[in-house]
Amino acid sequence: MTVTKVDIWVNNNSSKNNILAYASVVLDSELCIHDIKLIKRNDDSTFIAMPSKRLNQEEKFLDIVHPCNAEFRTYLHTEILNAYNEYVKSMQVETTGEK
Repeated sequence: MTVTKVDIWVNNNSSKNNILAYASVVLDSELCIHDIKLIKRNDDSTFIAMPSKRLNQEEKFLDIVHPCNAEFRTYLHTEILNAYNEYVKSMQVETTGEK
């Protein structure tokens, strides 16, 4: 399975909740997954959180969709992080006029 498109929405309130961005990905130009979160850890590394829903009124969440193996999760994380970094870079160029 190949990621054929990634759309990024940067969270401007990331200082409050550590969510850097939300992503939508298209797989093989056939399936779209929305609301993947790119989250910054305390050590400045990142991870992705898949779309989930709250179970009843408990503090437990259930992933709606998720990778079936670590290899694909790593691939998906890398694709989303690359898209995020490109977006941030393009915003810096737009703001400063530097390339």
